[in-house]
Amino acid sequence: MLKKSAKTDNTEKNRETREWKEAGKDIRKWDHPLHNLKRLNLSYPQSLIKVSDLGEAINLECIILEGCIKLKQIHSSIGLVRKLTTLNLKDCTSLITIFQ
Repeated sequence: MLKKSAKTDNTEKNRETREWKEAGKDIRKWDHPLHNLKRLNLSYPQSLIKVSDLGEAINLECIILEGCIKLKQIHSSIGLVRKLTTLNLKDCTSLITIFQ
């Protein structure tokens, strides 16, 4: 019984926290519903140049983009994410545009 509970807890945790580290993928084509997403970790990919539309990710609380040295643009839809409390842009040295 305890093992089953632990598995249920892991499933719930996975639903609440998604880490998306494949920079070449378009998050809008992801198989999981974006409205459930609370945490997005895109840190340290070498090829991430822009963050796409996040308008459907209305429950996002944390976005980690640390170390995305080639990141140049973040889509303006980030301004629609009202629950966002953390935006980590550490070492995003190429960032030119945010909210465009």
